Formats: sequence, structure tokens, C-alpha cells
Amino acid sequence: FIAASEMTVLFALVARAAWLNSIPTLVRRVGGSPLLVFAVVFTVLAGVAIGLATTNFGTLSRYRVPLMPFYVFAVLMLNAPQRAWDSLASLVRPQQPAPTRKV
Repeated sequence: FIAASEMTVLFALVARAAWLNSIPTLVRRVGGSPLLVFAVVFTVLAGVAIGLATTNFGTLSRYRVPLMPFYVFAVLMLNAPQRAWDSLASLVRPQQPAPTRKV
């Protein structure tokens, strides 16, 4: 029941992100953050590999646990408002002061 509730909430958040943003906007957001690119690529590749290699549903449920932090991070970031993205960009790439010349 807990796993079903968790996936229902995450599915609702993914649907919300897809509803509120266009596909090019979502792709631009993912491509603009190295952490988000890693989270999405790792989750998709590992999820597909584990899903194809595992035939028992009980073990599949246990094997997905290491992927969940990355998946939740990606879903929450794709639902974040633009001001959160702006503050994240300033943390990743801080503004450098203009170089000064000595006279």
C-alpha cells in the first residue's frame, strides 16, 4: 500500500510538470543542470536495466530503492518554480566580478 501511494504521488507530480510546462521547456531545464541530467539518465538507464533483468516483483520493488532519491529529485526540480531555478543557477555558477587592471 505504501509503495502504491508513493508512486501515485510521484505520478501526479510528473503529470503536473508535463501539464504546466511544454516539452521543450522540460528538456531545456534538464539540459541546463548537470545534476538533473545525471539524475534523469541514471534513473532511466538503471530502471530499464533492472526492470529487464528482474522477473520477481518483490525483488524489483527492493531494487528500485537506490533509484528513488534521484527520481524524486528530478520530479521535484521539474515542478519547481522559475525563481528556484534562478537561485540554483546562481549557486552552480556564481557571478564573477569583472577583472580590474592595475595602473
